[in-house]
Formats: sequence, C-alpha cells, structure tokens
Amino acid sequence: MRTKQILSELRMYGALDNGSRLRAYLALSESPGIGFNELARRVGLQKGLLAYHLGVLKAAGLVKVRYGRMSKETSKYYPTGEGKRLLEKLNSK
Repeated sequence: MRTKQILSELRMYGALDNGSRLRAYLALSESPGIGFNELARRVGLQKGLLAYHLGVLKAAGLVKVRYGRMSKETSKYYPTGEGKRLLEKLNSK
C-alpha cells in the first residue's frame, strides 16, 4: 500500500515540474471553478497548449473537471483533495 501512495505522490510532483503546469495549477487553486478561457488568459497560454497541460495535471490526479456545455457555460477546473494536500505540503517548506 505504501508503494502505491509514494508512486502517486511522485506522479503529482512530476506533473508540477513544469513552469506552465505549475502556473496553471496555482491559478486554478486560487480560483477553484475557473473556466478554461479565463485560465488560459490568466496563465498566458494558448488554448491547445493549456489543454495539453491540464490533461497532464488531470492524469496525475491533481485536477478534476466539471463539464458544462449548455448555453455559455464552460468547463470548470478544480484542484483535487490530493492536489490540495500536496500544495499545502509544498507551501509549508
């Protein structure tokens, strides 16, 4: 069980070992529920590149997405519980 937990944490650290992904993760952590277009503006990334980086963060278990396709609603991005704990751990160092 401990090995699985360590591997999960290492995956999360690896996902954050990129300036663009770290900026995106910090921005959505500060504004949970931020929409895709707003996140792209705030982080200063082209939409295709942001989509790639969000996919990496999601695969690592740091980000969850709530999809909204009705009217002007867009997808909303949130940090996961594990992602929040990792960020608190990093901030305490």
